[in-house]
Amino acid sequence: MDSGPLLDEATRCLRAGELERGEALVRAVLDHEPDHAVARNTLAYCLIHRQAYAPAAEEAAAAVRLDPLLAAAHNNLGLALNALGQSDAAVAAYAEALRLAPRDLNYGLNLAVALETMGNLDDALARIEATRLAHPAAHEVYNNRANVLQKMQRYAEALDSFETAIDLAPDNASAHWNYGLCLLLTGRLAEGWGEYEWRWRETSLGLRQRSFPMPQWQGEDLKGRSILVHAEQGLGDAIQFLRYVALLQKAGAEVVVQTFMPLAELFGTFPGSPVIMPLIDPDPGMDFHCPIMSLPLSLLARQPDIPADIPYLSVPKPAAARWASKFDADEGPKIGIVSSGNPGHGNDANRSIPLDLLARALPPGPRYYILQKVLRETDTEVLQRRPDLVCLKDDLHDFSDTAAACTGMDLVISVDTSVAHLAGALGRPLLLLLPFLPDWRWGLASDTCPWYPTARLLRQSASGDWSDPLAAVTEAVSVLLQHNAA
Repeated sequence: MDSGPLLDEATRCLRAGELERGEALVRAVLDHEPDHAVARNTLAYCLIHRQAYAPAAEEAAAAVRLDPLLAAAHNNLGLALNALGQSDAAVAAYAEALRLAPRDLNYGLNLAVALETMGNLDDALARIEATRLAHPAAHEVYNNRANVLQKMQRYAEALDSFETAIDLAPDNASAHWNYGLCLLLTGRLAEGWGEYEWRWRETSLGLRQRSFPMPQWQGEDLKGRSILVHAEQGLGDAIQFLRYVALLQKAGAEVVVQTFMPLAELFGTFPGSPVIMPLIDPDPGMDFHCPIMSLPLSLLARQPDIPADIPYLSVPKPAAARWASKFDADEGPKIGIVSSGNPGHGNDANRSIPLDLLARALPPGPRYYILQKVLRETDTEVLQRRPDLVCLKDDLHDFSDTAAACTGMDLVISVDTSVAHLAGALGRPLLLLLPFLPDWRWGLASDTCPWYPTARLLRQSASGDWSDPLAAVTEAVSVLLQHNAA
């Protein structure tokens, strides 16, 4: 059998985005020629694109064994290994691909990304600079370069590099999106909100822009008109940006808010009583709609600063009744803690803290209540050793319950999760523990933030090092104990 035509057709299908048919054709080739290196590598490519990384690594490794000079196979092996978290092995695979094809743009950038993932930022930047010399007009190089510079906290250079990437490719969503995040992080909000709109076109985010029969609001007069505000992205985002609804009400609008079910009852406590509903098809007779995180851009002319009329949420009456006597038996201070968030979050490894590590920073005396629904496997062992840690996860049915629990606390200590946003929106005293490279909304350096005036930001001084924030936690709890005893 001549596998050439079949493999050519498979390649055509893959280039056209017909991945399923392309994979079927490649497998047909391998049924007849199992030692066909290019076919093995092409199958690895197919598996990578459907995120089947373990079998992809096996296929790419087989291709490398069959043809050690096949640079693309080394590159695909690196892609699969990097996705599996095997960064050291991925770096070796990319380096070999680049040795075999030293001028290949993608191989150079992939090696830089793997080095960046490992935290080897100097090496990653050096690799990008070498790639930039070979490809001075490649917008991807400047986008990747800017990302590394931002992680190195060289923000002015990062912004310049993002701008070059956009000049070279004005329609590149990734460059615009990353540029917007860097602008917001560095406090250039007016420009940042505009670039933030590119989120809908940044495919890596997986966001779906909803369509409506009414137009999206762009700042038109709202007096006597109706607007649908719909939640997007995460629960914390919805809590954080709900504050802007007050400005719509002030402008004379009838406001309907669509949000996630766990937040629906809680959002009903927002001042002015906007209509709250789940994320379903709305009344087509409304005048406008607006994604909740687009409100700052559309309101920019009226409200350039972040509104922070705190609190803007409270405990719904049914939840308040359920929790009225929950903490009556506690005589000392009550402290809520959140050590980790959603394990599927892209930055979870950086933002979450092992409960054992956080627990060691908590002085004896108070009762500590865990305010998160999801525990890690190792958390159970910590709870067995620390009877002063009480897990509330079985009592937290939605965010109304979490709000009631937060309100019963003298202090909330949390990593960057939705519970931190909730505590801030409720106006509770909050210690927020942040990684060295924080999310854009927390800005740089300051221990306060404009979003939540009752929050104190505790920042890592070096990547992965929680010692300074945890020392501050110990001190803050000790001070609280002293005040309670006085």
